Amino acid sequence: MRELEPDPTVHIHPKTAKERGIQDGEWVKITSSEGWIRVKAVLYPGIRRDTVMVPHGWSQGCKALGIEDAPVTDGGANVNHLYATDERWDFDPLVTAMSSQTMVEVSKDE
Repeated sequence: MRELEPDPTVHIHPKTAKERGIQDGEWVKITSSEGWIRVKAVLYPGIRRDTVMVPHGWSQGCKALGIEDAPVTDGGANVNHLYATDERWDFDPLVTAMSSQTMVEVSKDE
């Protein structure tokens, strides 16, 4: 899988990306109230314009491909770093969907 997709990614609608000056394959910064991660943009027209999707599992490197581990804290690629755990504000207590209710901002990584 890492040969097919060696870098961590975020799916973002092409119009949303354009509004932010982001092009396909560019590194972006995703920030929440809890921290930030660095991933590559994948322009994906099948996603809502107000939503992004980051696959899980990007903290580990791949020795066979010479890819180092990502930082565990700010600047890494583990989407869990963006989620807050305060159930009063950050997720629906019925489904505990932190990933579906976490507000983020996506910007070009300068």
